[in-house]
Amino acid sequence: CAKTIFSIKRFWIYLTNKKKMFEILINQNLLLLLVVFGLALAIIPDYYQLIFKKIGFQAGKLATGYNNAMKVMVLNRFGAVLYFLCISFMVDTKTSLSFLFQAYMLSFFVITIFAIYIFKKHSNNYKVNSLIYAAFISDLFNKLGLSIPFILGILLPEYRLTLAQTGFLFNTIYLIINVFIIENDVSKNFDTKGADFKPSFNSIIIGRALSCMVVTLVFTCLFYFF
Repeated sequence: CAKTIFSIKRFWIYLTNKKKMFEILINQNLLLLLVVFGLALAIIPDYYQLIFKKIGFQAGKLATGYNNAMKVMVLNRFGAVLYFLCISFMVDTKTSLSFLFQAYMLSFFVITIFAIYIFKKHSNNYKVNSLIYAAFISDLFNKLGLSIPFILGILLPEYRLTLAQTGFLFNTIYLIINVFIIENDVSKNFDTKGADFKPSFNSIIIGRALSCMVVTLVFTCLFYFF
């Protein structure tokens, strides 16, 4: 019996040491890099799926355009898995708020740069329409849903699992605006012969880019002044 208890204690010490080694290996710099890469990979494909729809529309191959858009969105799943795993680990290990703000600041800054690059490469004018407001608001809710629940999880660690689910509330608002306003406008453009899709395309990209800039600015202020 004494030998069994001793063996259990040794096994427990072994597991504890393994946990410490794991936490050391997953250091903050690596976590920061993985969060930035994961979040960028989760969001940027959403810009490219719009581009593939636009290319399909202009080539008269709308179904192919939508199929290519769905294919590129598969990357979103890989990014989401990586991001949620890493950010959940940060919350569980009680990462500082300052470090979390830094991760979001860098992530949304990278996404902003990509949004500007996409606009400059795929648009030759600055025509916009009222869709820019819907794109800005919906994208803002999307990014809040990806960040606010985990910030609250660090502030209230005993309720972190419950708070993590509040992201679906933000995502639902994003989805409603995206489906009933943005995608509705895109579909009408595609169904109308001779329609000029450029103002809607520009409005969506610019609206999302402005949303990224605002969120980046907010997290930059929180990181430096919190």
